[in-house]
Amino acid sequence: SLAAVASIAGGLFLTMVPVTLMVAPLKELVGDRFLVGSFWTHAFMSMNLVGAVCFAPVAGAISDRFGSRRGLLAVALLADAVLFLGLGFAPNFASFMAIRFFEGAAHITAVSTWMALASDWSHSKHRGRMMGTVGASLTFGVAFGAPMGGSLVRGGHAELVLFVGADLTLLAAMFSVLCIREPARHGRSEGER
Repeated sequence: SLAAVASIAGGLFLTMVPVTLMVAPLKELVGDRFLVGSFWTHAFMSMNLVGAVCFAPVAGAISDRFGSRRGLLAVALLADAVLFLGLGFAPNFASFMAIRFFEGAAHITAVSTWMALASDWSHSKHRGRMMGTVGASLTFGVAFGAPMGGSLVRGGHAELVLFVGADLTLLAAMFSVLCIREPARHGRSEGER
């Protein structure tokens, strides 16, 4: 349905914005904070992807077996929000990178579940249209995050992007609970909810 498409696209947009919030203040957030060089500063951005690549197959399997995609989505987004907060309080660079790895794993679980929900709602004749719509929302979320991150750190507080990222991810979690429906064939039927 159109409402399901719009809800999934909006939720995916909210989930993707925090990913690029950290691009603009990367040097201050990582290099200056932990006194590491440019290699490790940029490795921080890659560590999220390493976590995602390592966990993506597991995330897909969990999504298929969890029973409720909406429940898994909420859990993954809540975990991602907590991990974003953890980045703001990490006591040293090693723990900072470890948290970033697990944040990537939580994030890919959420993104995979959004995509699975999109597929669930799409009729075979319109699957391409649905996936194109969610792909566009994913791209817009990434594109919106970098300039937003730049605006947030103009006052010299680079860590602010982590707390805003946590807030946006928590908002996405609440949105998934309040606004997302599943087709009856996944989890319980609509009449049982």
